[in-house]
Amino acid sequence: MEWLWSLGIITIIIVALPCLLVRPLFLAIADRIAGKKSNAREIQDLKDRIDNLEQSLRSVRVQVISLESSQEFSTKLLEDLKAEKKKEADS
Repeated sequence: MEWLWSLGIITIIIVALPCLLVRPLFLAIADRIAGKKSNAREIQDLKDRIDNLEQSLRSVRVQVISLESSQEFSTKLLEDLKAEKKKEADS
């Protein structure tokens, strides 16, 4: 009978103690994800930074497209000039 009580106590220690020790950690993680804790401000700051970076990236993409079109135009002008000089040299 004593061994049964001992087995019950050992089982409770093995099962319940880790649950009681780990539960606060899980609650803290859940609260942080849900944004209930004061650290949620950090998450919002990170989201704001991401938004700013995305806007900057859009701006850079527009500039790159503009540069590409300018470069294509310059290349066509140079090709036209070379073609004219070649015509003049052949004449």
